[in-house]
Amino acid sequence: MHGADLSWACFGEARDSEQLKHRLWRRGALFREAPKVRVAARFSEGAGRHALGFALGFLSLSVAGFLCIVGLRVLRSSLRLKRTKELERVASRRGCV
Repeated sequence: MHGADLSWACFGEARDSEQLKHRLWRRGALFREAPKVRVAARFSEGAGRHALGFALGFLSLSVAGFLCIVGLRVLRSSLRLKRTKELERVASRRGCV
C-alpha cells in the first residue's frame, strides 16, 4: 500500500470509513480528494408547475396588453372622427366649406 494513489470516492464517502482511511494513510497511502461536483437534478413536479404557471401568466398578460392597445386605438380613432365631424360642423356654420 505504500505510495498507492487512492481516491476517497472508493470508500463511498461514508463516515465509518474515516478510520480505514486514516489507517491506510498511516501506512503511506496517498489520497486524492474527489472534487465537490453537484449534479443537476431533473425538474421536479413542483418546478414544472411553476414553469407552467409562469408561461400561462405571461400569455394572459400578453393578451391583456394586446387588448388594451387595440382598445386605445379604437378610442383614438373614434375621438379623431368626432373631432373631425365637429370641425366640419363649425366650418359649415361659418361658411368656409
